Amino acid sequence: TEIICGGTLARAKKDGAAIAVCVMCQGDKGLPAGASAEKFVEVRQSEASEAAEALGAKLFWFGSPDGELIDSVESRRKLIEIYRQFVPTLVITHGPEDYHADHRAAHAIAEAASWFAASRGHVTASKVLEAPPALWLADTLNMSGFVPEFYLDVTEHVALKKRMLHCHRSQLQ
Repeated sequence: TEIICGGTLARAKKDGAAIAVCVMCQGDKGLPAGASAEKFVEVRQSEASEAAEALGAKLFWFGSPDGELIDSVESRRKLIEIYRQFVPTLVITHGPEDYHADHRAAHAIAEAASWFAASRGHVTASKVLEAPPALWLADTLNMSGFVPEFYLDVTEHVALKKRMLHCHRSQLQ
C-alpha cells in the first residue's frame, strides 16, 4: 500500500480524511533465509500496524496467505464487512493488469465488494453502505500496462511515505 499510494493517503489524511488500510495478504511467503513462516506473519502484521500508525490510519488485516488470495464469495463477503465497518467514500486498489496474482485478485475482490457493500442483498454483520465508494486504481510498480488518467502532487508528503516504507524492515533486507 505504502509504495503505490502512500503519498496519496498522506495527502488525504492531511486534508482531513479518515484513512484505513486493508492488508489482504499475510506476507508469509516472502521469507528471508532462516526465517519461520509462523513468526514472519506476526512480523509483517506488526510492520503494517506500525506503518498505519505513522499515517494515522486504521488497519484492517484480511489475512489471506500469500499466493492464495482469490476472488470468491467468501473473500467478497469478508471485504464487504470491512467496507461496512469503515464506511469509505473512496477505495484505492491495485489495477487489473498488475504483475502479481495476489494484486490482481485484490483488485477483483475490491471492485466487487465496493458495489456489493451498498446492496441489501449481501448480508453481513454491519449496516449496508448508503452508496458504493468510488474506486481508484493505483499504478503498478513498474507502470506495466498502466496509463494514468490524473496525477496527484504528493511532494510535501514524501517524508511520511518514506517513514511508512521504512516500517517494513523485513522487506528491506
